[in-house]
Amino acid sequence: MRARSTGRAIGFATTLTAKGQVTIPKRIRDALHLAPSAQVEFSVNDAGDVVLRAFDRFDAVHGGAEVKWRTDELMRLLRAGLIRPRRPARP
Repeated sequence: MRARSTGRAIGFATTLTAKGQVTIPKRIRDALHLAPSAQVEFSVNDAGDVVLRAFDRFDAVHGGAEVKWRTDELMRLLRAGLIRPRRPARP
């Protein structure tokens, strides 16, 4: 692996394996706080640069939940006995 400067960032050259895999250099893994088995996300920006990010599964679904009721409405329905909370399944 060879390091090269691209202005403010350091880039690394590496080799693509026959399986399409590359090794992420340690300095980059450390900067992104990547541990073994960590998920990463690759994207290509408008300039054609490949961007590597630590994948956060919570960020991926942020705002994706469909809210059926607001909290105050849900509490009113629960107190009125119009709906029942689910009980956990017994082991």
